[in-house]
Amino acid sequence: MTLLTVVLGLLIGAALGLWLTVLLALSRGLRFWLLPLLVISQAIPVFALAPLLVQWLGWGLAPKVAMTTLILFFPVTMAFWGALRAVDRDIIDAARVFGAGRWQLLRTTYLPLALPGGLNGLKSAAAIAPSAPSSANSSADSRSGAPMASATSFFANSRSTPAPTA
Repeated sequence: MTLLTVVLGLLIGAALGLWLTVLLALSRGLRFWLLPLLVISQAIPVFALAPLLVQWLGWGLAPKVAMTTLILFFPVTMAFWGALRAVDRDIIDAARVFGAGRWQLLRTTYLPLALPGGLNGLKSAAAIAPSAPSSANSSADSRSGAPMASATSFFANSRSTPAPTA
């Protein structure tokens, strides 16, 4: 089960990371709005999202794969993004001189030259991938709901009683 979670999370995270990187490379407006949100999203601990993922996706494999995907998505995306930005401008200019359009530049120049750097991000994600399901298991475990439920009932009861006055 853990191997399946690792493989699915790695494949989905890598595919989403590459797809988002291509979108960021193609659209300046999307890059302006989405890149800061992507960086800011790393301030949210993924483990804090585990109860929400369990609530939305139910018990089983789906929340574990989603959490593994979230953990692995950022290193892949940032590595591909950095690699795309590091492509030599002279090569890009030479391809433009030969009449390469936007899509042709992406397909024949940017992606092949950025692939080694992007694969480094994939290698980093593969290194942390085996630890992601174990943390997803502990966060999405059935026992983690009990403290939340008791805390919710405690705070619900404490709000219903009036506060003492001096």
